[in-house]
Amino acid sequence: MLKHNVYLLGFMGSGKSHVGKVLSKDLKVPFIDLDAFIEQEEKCSINEIFATKGEAYFREIEASSLRKLKAARAVIALGGGTPCFFNNSTWIREHGDSFFLDPAVSILIERLVGEQEKRPLLKGKNKAALSVFIQQKLEERRSFYEQATIIVKETAIEKIILEIKEKMQGQKLLVLHGALGSEGQLEPLKNVLSDSFEVHSLNFTGHGGRDFDGDNFSIDYFTKDVLDYLEEQDLEKVAIFGYSMGGYVALNLAKKYPNRVEKIFTLATKFAWSVESASKEVKMLNPDVIATKIPAFATTLKERHAPLDWKWHLKKTAEMMLELGKGAGLSSEDFAGITQEVLITVGSKDRMVGQEESETVANLLPNGKFELLEGFKHPIEQVDLAILTEKITAFFG
Repeated sequence: MLKHNVYLLGFMGSGKSHVGKVLSKDLKVPFIDLDAFIEQEEKCSINEIFATKGEAYFREIEASSLRKLKAARAVIALGGGTPCFFNNSTWIREHGDSFFLDPAVSILIERLVGEQEKRPLLKGKNKAALSVFIQQKLEERRSFYEQATIIVKETAIEKIILEIKEKMQGQKLLVLHGALGSEGQLEPLKNVLSDSFEVHSLNFTGHGGRDFDGDNFSIDYFTKDVLDYLEEQDLEKVAIFGYSMGGYVALNLAKKYPNRVEKIFTLATKFAWSVESASKEVKMLNPDVIATKIPAFATTLKERHAPLDWKWHLKKTAEMMLELGKGAGLSSEDFAGITQEVLITVGSKDRMVGQEESETVANLLPNGKFELLEGFKHPIEQVDLAILTEKITAFFG
């Protein structure tokens, strides 16, 4: 059973009804043609509604009928104009998976020649007028259609069904925590992302109570944690959201094992490591000072990493940062060799990671982009999850 509806969008002749019937049979769920549903509700044809009551009336009942079917858990083929009125495109995206079937204009013309009398908007148009109308109307509607979750360019029915089913299974997204964090720290973000992705996460060794049997923390060691997790979960390739150190680990994984990483989104990741910057960071990791001056944070760290000693955890993290300051991290050449699409982000109110260092790395990456997130501070607990989720979904979608 579907968790929510699957909506098929597109211009008339794009194949919504045909694809919908095949897809619903494959998924073993109902198929609903919105126009047919409206005809049943109104007890007359769409042509008759247009002729007797006009398009404005039709669009009103179309929007109403769309919302009546909210809980149908069906494959629903929409009318060509459905997404373009009454904020329907936003409503559709918020209430299900939507797919814009987008064949070439030449294919639409070929399919619609001879259909003029069956479709109210095409009545009386010869082939030349039909061609002009399709191109103009499609251009008017494209911005609404492209708000669908996925755009499908395929025209062969078997390939369309396969692509839709793959997208419905959800993109595999791995979320990675920061240096002092844990898997649990990202649970609120995972929960909101789970509507759009198959979300995975893990504790790096020495974090969140996970045993550590090595000598020292290192980016390479945590990268191996990720690789081991991918093997255990039988994940061939994943997209990655990395917060703080998690973003650094994601980029290291992409450098060493490029075939395992799709796209990367980093937030608040520190890149400018030097002896001076590492020493500055380490000063903030003194457990005695934290326990005295920030006792609530000390309690959080103690609970987060139990049964491990949180003071030991800080010591190992400090040692790793000092090594990064000595050059143990990624070089400019390393960044230049990472070819995946990467979005580097940092908050405008982040006091730990600078905009300049983030932009520098984004420019080194062949397919890197930078974005400043207004109002975001460094702690992920203090960011606006709704905005962050929107950014992540837009980037990976």
